[in-house]
Amino acid sequence: INDFVAFVNDLGGVDVYDPNYLVDEYDGNPPEFHHMYGHEALWYVRKREGTSDIDRNRRQQEMIRALMRKILWGGNLVNLPAWYAKYKNRYRSNLEFIDLVSFIPLALHFGDQSRIHYDQIGWEDVTSWRTSIGASVLLPKREALLWILDNAMRFVLAPSPYSDLVNTLEAQLTASPIPTDTPTSTPSPTPTETP
Repeated sequence: INDFVAFVNDLGGVDVYDPNYLVDEYDGNPPEFHHMYGHEALWYVRKREGTSDIDRNRRQQEMIRALMRKILWGGNLVNLPAWYAKYKNRYRSNLEFIDLVSFIPLALHFGDQSRIHYDQIGWEDVTSWRTSIGASVLLPKREALLWILDNAMRFVLAPSPYSDLVNTLEAQLTASPIPTDTPTSTPSPTPTETP
């Protein structure tokens, strides 16, 4: 938990877009992009009061999107060595630093979020049920979940060209020794003049 808070703070916070963002004691802002630092981001993804498991899953997906944008846009991956050094002893993985570096080209392709598809289980996909000890659980409807998985596989397997955004992210990473702020709109490559 503390590592999640620390990492979000190391990123300078994240911008989370949530049209269903609840106005409550933590944040009185209306639905829009919300800049969140560590503790607010943790509260956002863990909050249970007044919401459902499905709401919480949606918020967690939105946080993943926000983290990906912040990490991949604006040349922020130049911080990878520092992040690795700080957090390497706080998780278990068989990935070494050199492995992470080799995945940077693939990671930059995920910066084009039109190439990422998010599905979520909704109320129509589950049945509410109470266990013998009184716990409330959601039982999946098999046919609905199979349709979601099939839809996800069709998206993954559909060929699609990479956008210009990937070239921009590559240029930001190689040209910016100091990370820049996350762009507020989708950047496009700047044409270069040749003599």
